[in-house]
Amino acid sequence: MKNRVIGVIMTFLLVVGMFPAVPIWAETSTPTEKSEYDLNDGSITTTATAISGVVQYEVVQGTENYVTTADAITIKQTDSGIATTNTITINVASGVTASAILAGVNIAVSSDVAAALATSGEGDVVIELDGDNTLTSGKNHAGLEKNNTGKLVIKDDNGINGTITATGGLNGAGIGGGNESDGSNIIINSGTVTAQGGKNGAGIGGGAAKENTTNSGNSNTATYENGIGSDIIINGGTVTANGGH
Repeated sequence: MKNRVIGVIMTFLLVVGMFPAVPIWAETSTPTEKSEYDLNDGSITTTATAISGVVQYEVVQGTENYVTTADAITIKQTDSGIATTNTITINVASGVTASAILAGVNIAVSSDVAAALATSGEGDVVIELDGDNTLTSGKNHAGLEKNNTGKLVIKDDNGINGTITATGGLNGAGIGGGNESDGSNIIINSGTVTAQGGKNGAGIGGGAAKENTTNSGNSNTATYENGIGSDIIINGGTVTANGGH
């Protein structure tokens, strides 16, 4: 009887040993609360949704996941004097306004894989300019590519001499649409904005094969050189927009 019990125990231990133990940390963990990001740590993708009326940002950077209900996410870049190929993507749900502060980033993407900064979704995106920001994209992409169906608003409400220089690749606008995208419903309220379209693209407006020469908005504070597309509103700031040729 004793030998039989020992045999059962040994068999049990052998079977258990065939299956590796599952560590506690393998379970899905709660994302870290964080609202400020360094672009040098990797490309950033954020998704803005509303939970009980409160905007929540879920952010993925590299292998890390973060979440915040701050008023906006802030994206900066250590040593922005050197361009990075890391990109920014802002997804926004319908009925939601996503707010991002660009606090000195310098992105240069030479391939046609992605834009330096791209928006998507059905809601609105508001970009606050703090310091100098440079966005340069490759073929078929706008420097700051608007793909969300809601509004794209650019402003400098914090008064930190915010600037943005956005340059599109071939067929892309400086700010607005990529290849065959119209990039409409763009509002500039303040800040210093320089937008250079790639060949066939508007400075601000549509990419190739889309209207890019109809001016709208307040021209008192802007310099237009065949660069402003339709459905673009400029309420203030200093704007220079050059279409590609």
